[in-house]
Amino acid sequence: PSEMDERRGAVIAKGAGLIGKVTYDMYGEDTRAGVDNPRTLDCSSFVAWAFQKSGFTDVPYWSTTGTFVSSSNFTPISASELKPGDVGLMNTIAAGGNNHVGIYVGKDANGTSMWLHCTSHASPGCSTVIDGPRISYYSAFVIFYRYTGFY
Repeated sequence: PSEMDERRGAVIAKGAGLIGKVTYDMYGEDTRAGVDNPRTLDCSSFVAWAFQKSGFTDVPYWSTTGTFVSSSNFTPISASELKPGDVGLMNTIAAGGNNHVGIYVGKDANGTSMWLHCTSHASPGCSTVIDGPRISYYSAFVIFYRYTGFY
């Protein structure tokens, strides 16, 4: 997409490089370690890993979904402002309940948003469970943030 610059593309490429190589584990040994070739990651450590390995070292490996909501490194944006490399969440921490975070990749040919995220659940409309990172449709992301290093 025209909104894709080198820095945003690097985050997506790093994360996509883990597809098929990493499994989802919220409490796995690699979840907060920042190793070069992790075997397990949860959603927030996956997003943080992609940023870290792309040179954005102010996004800590030990990030949680709350990091993307409360950190000064991320600023809220609207859905209409989304560009590849921005992040989406299901809800705010204050709202309670489960949360999930992923990296916006762009829109498919039909204009549907695509996300790079790490989970152990089937994507909406798909009965196959993929355990780990994948690029898929994920309509549950309703809160969006942009990394301030992209400005």
